[in-house]
This record gives sequence, C-alpha cells and structure tokens, in this order.
Amino acid sequence: MVEKLKQIIAFIRLGNLALIALYYFVFDTFLLWPIRVHVAQEPVLSPDDFNLLLLDVILVTVIGYWLNDWRDRAADKKNRPDRFLVKNEIKLGGFLILIGIPVIVGALITLHLGIKTGNEKWTVLYPVVLILLTVYAYRGKQMGLAGNVLVSMLIASLPALLIIAERDLFNKLKASNNETYLSIVSLLMVYGSLMFFSNLARELVKDCEDLEGDTEVGSRSFPIQYGLPLTRWLISANIFLALVAQGFFVFQMANENATRIVAMVISMLLISSFWLLFRGKVETNFRVLSQGLKLTMLLGIVQLAIYMLLEYSQIN
Repeated sequence: MVEKLKQIIAFIRLGNLALIALYYFVFDTFLLWPIRVHVAQEPVLSPDDFNLLLLDVILVTVIGYWLNDWRDRAADKKNRPDRFLVKNEIKLGGFLILIGIPVIVGALITLHLGIKTGNEKWTVLYPVVLILLTVYAYRGKQMGLAGNVLVSMLIASLPALLIIAERDLFNKLKASNNETYLSIVSLLMVYGSLMFFSNLARELVKDCEDLEGDTEVGSRSFPIQYGLPLTRWLISANIFLALVAQGFFVFQMANENATRIVAMVISMLLISSFWLLFRGKVETNFRVLSQGLKLTMLLGIVQLAIYMLLEYSQIN
C-alpha cells in the first residue's frame, strides 16, 4: 500500500505541483496585492477564481507529465523502472479516460475564467499549450535541444496567466508610478531568466540520466546526438547564464540582508554545479545535480517572496 502510494505521488509529481502552488501564492500575495492597494483596484480574480486558475495550471502540468510518462514507457523500463506506468500496465483506452478527465475539467475552468474576467480570446492558450505538450511528449526526444527549450519556456512563463488576468492593474501602475512599474518588469525579466536557464540545465541533466534507455529506443536527445562532453559544456553554459541572472538580482535588486542570504545560497548552489559536472562518478553526479537545480528553483521562489515583501509591501 505504501509502495503504491509512493508511485501515485511520483506519477502526479506532487512535489513539483507544490512548487507551482507556492509560486502562484508568492506572486499574488507579495506582488499583486500591494499593487492593488496602491492603485485602489479590486482583484479581477476572486479567491475562488484564483484557486480555480491555480487548479487549471496544475491540471495542465499533470497532463504534460502523464503524456511524457505514456510516451516514455519503453525507455523508462531501463531509466526509471519505478514509474507508475511501468509497474502498472494500462491499456490505451484506460489511459485516454484517465487523461481525458483533467483535460475536460481544465477546459471547463478555462472557459469559466475567460468569460468571467472578460478574457475570452485568451482561452485559446489552453488548446495551444496542450498541443505543445503533446508535441513535446511524442517528439521532444527527437527534437533535441529545441524540446528542452520549449519546456523551459513554459516553466519560465508560469506567471503569464496572472499577468494577463490582471493586465489592467499593471496598466494603472504604469500610469501612476512608472518607476515601480519598470522595477517590477526588471524583476520579472531577471527572475524569468533564472528559472529558464536553471530549468534548461536541469532538462539536459535529465537527458543525461536517461541516456542509456533513450538510446535503446532510438531517441535523439542532445546527449545522444552530440555526446556527454559537449552536453556537459552546454549545461555549464546554462548554469553560468543562470548565475549571471542571479548576479543581477544580488547586486542590482536585492539590497536587504535577508534577501542576500538566500541569494548567496542560490549562487553557491549554482557554482557547486560546475564541480559536479566534471568531477566524480558521472551517473551519481547527474542525479545530485538534477536535485540541486530543483532546489535552486525552490530557493528562487523563497528569494522572490522575501524581495517582494521588503520592496513592494508599501508602494509609494
């Protein structure tokens, strides 16, 4: 029973979903709320609608995970034998029913929120994202680096739905306090860059972890096409770019000691990643590096929360 529960938790990627929920909570509480107070505007999304939006994002994320797991069953017999769909044989019809539930629920939520907030035209994002996730699931390992970039762009753009829903809020802030508006835009660009390059590095690391099984099933991931040495250098380049983005945060934006402590921990994690890439037992280092990059992204959310709390809690 315990083993089955672990498989289900891994199947839905509960830890990753918790990170997304935390990300949205931080963004809404520590950034959007002070802006609403400053421009005297009520939230476009009620608390219930905000929760529905978060549920919608989580459902789409789960759909992406399940599509990947279904497509990777053959490779996962070698790479990740504990995966739910490897240990539990499910026929295509059963899988379509399983994944159809979140697809339908997500579509209904998207339509409800689009109509209620007057953003009907933006509901087209739902099928577009599902198509992109399907393409990645079935062609991602054949797309090489392009597939990794696609996933990383989707991760980095997570706040986009909240920004779209609250775009009038940002327009009012720009009109009333352009300096703060530009500061927030800079913050989002720096943080988005940190998330993009950290996740891109992690996607490449996971491809290295899966090298043996992916090779057996004829995948064309970047490590298979160009080898581990070049992949290590590409990973290190992305870690370096993440470190550059983090440097902008530390030296140009994060002026409070509390923020600097977390920022320096993130910087040290990124720096230590270089050592892991080229030292010791390769297979073990890739596993540790993958978890370290995930921790970097978690601490990035904590860093964002502290900075927003200190910088934007009282917008003048």
